[in-house]
Amino acid sequence: MKSALCIVGMLLLCSAGHARDEVAVLDLQARDFDETEALLLSQRLRDALQKRVDVIGRATLYERLAKNDMEASGCADDDCMSALGSAARVVWIVAGSVGPHGDKLRLEARLYSVSQGHLFSNAHRDADNLEQLRKREVIRLAEELWPSEGGTGMPWWLLLLGGGGAAAYVSLGGGDSDDNVDNGNDGNTDDALGSAEIVGTFAD
Repeated sequence: MKSALCIVGMLLLCSAGHARDEVAVLDLQARDFDETEALLLSQRLRDALQKRVDVIGRATLYERLAKNDMEASGCADDDCMSALGSAARVVWIVAGSVGPHGDKLRLEARLYSVSQGHLFSNAHRDADNLEQLRKREVIRLAEELWPSEGGTGMPWWLLLLGGGGAAAYVSLGGGDSDDNVDNGNDGNTDDALGSAEIVGTFAD
């Protein structure tokens, strides 16, 4: 009984702590893609994530980076992302890109843990056209990148891993990287055009 109470207490503390965590979403990199459209998709991603977690506004993000003489462009490795996140005063930072991928358009994003300085999860969604990206896939990308339960904004994987001493590699939602996998979504192959994985660890 005492052990069960300890576990419940740990989960509640974890939830209370992470509920206040802020996320910064960098502008998506346009790869052979219209830059204005990339900015619009970036904002749609912020809006979609805002329904699940506390996302700071674009103006606030880039104002904080400017005050610390930090440039987001060209930042790709874990250390650089961690430095950007620290300058933006957030716990998590999201970076991504959009552009052609074969005969599809691909929207991808990566979630970095600022304190641990490494990639925590990543996801991508493919679409036949820009309208699909705007109206559907950017929302699905947010759901895969930051899955939550019960509308709390608290990802189930943080509840599971927040106690420490755990690692995870979890495939979510979509199919694998060849984009042609039937994932059993009632014959709707569009749902298979994406994937997500959690690769982060929590220290003891």
